[in-house]
Amino acid sequence: MIQLKQAVSLGNTGNWGRFPTLDSTDGFDHYLLRFQTAFNVFNKQTQPEKEPFDKEQLPQRILVLGSNEFVWLPFLLAEWLAQNTHVENSKNTVNFSALTRSPIALGGAITSMLSFNDSYGLGMTNFAYNVTPSDWDLIVLCVETSADSVDAMWKGLENVLVVGTNSGRN
Repeated sequence: MIQLKQAVSLGNTGNWGRFPTLDSTDGFDHYLLRFQTAFNVFNKQTQPEKEPFDKEQLPQRILVLGSNEFVWLPFLLAEWLAQNTHVENSKNTVNFSALTRSPIALGGAITSMLSFNDSYGLGMTNFAYNVTPSDWDLIVLCVETSADSVDAMWKGLENVLVVGTNSGRN
């Protein structure tokens, strides 16, 4: 006879670290507003929550990074940025990639590797491949945890904007 165990709620993460708190069911419009407000702060506007987002302020070379399985909303953001920064005959570039827990050997198509701690507080090493921060005017690091949960490596880069659960809020 098979015994069924009671399902454990995802709210009890045990010692997994930080619980992902971003509710992606809020939809893309809500996430876009988070990005726009966070960008206004990043861009040092005087009243970022009250000033309208000005897409003309976006830099030419933008990389959007999803984090692990949190990729759908960041991917939609990259598409929106590509559509809203594209001017015919411009040099604007928007690329998308994602962080991963999977180690890959350097060589062939893998030309560079960044390693850092995860944003969940698990102490797991995460990686970004073929990302050279100096190649980008802006790196938008999208996490489903709070913006302050990212590794010091990301915080130490002047061109990194972290969009997390507390981005775009007072």
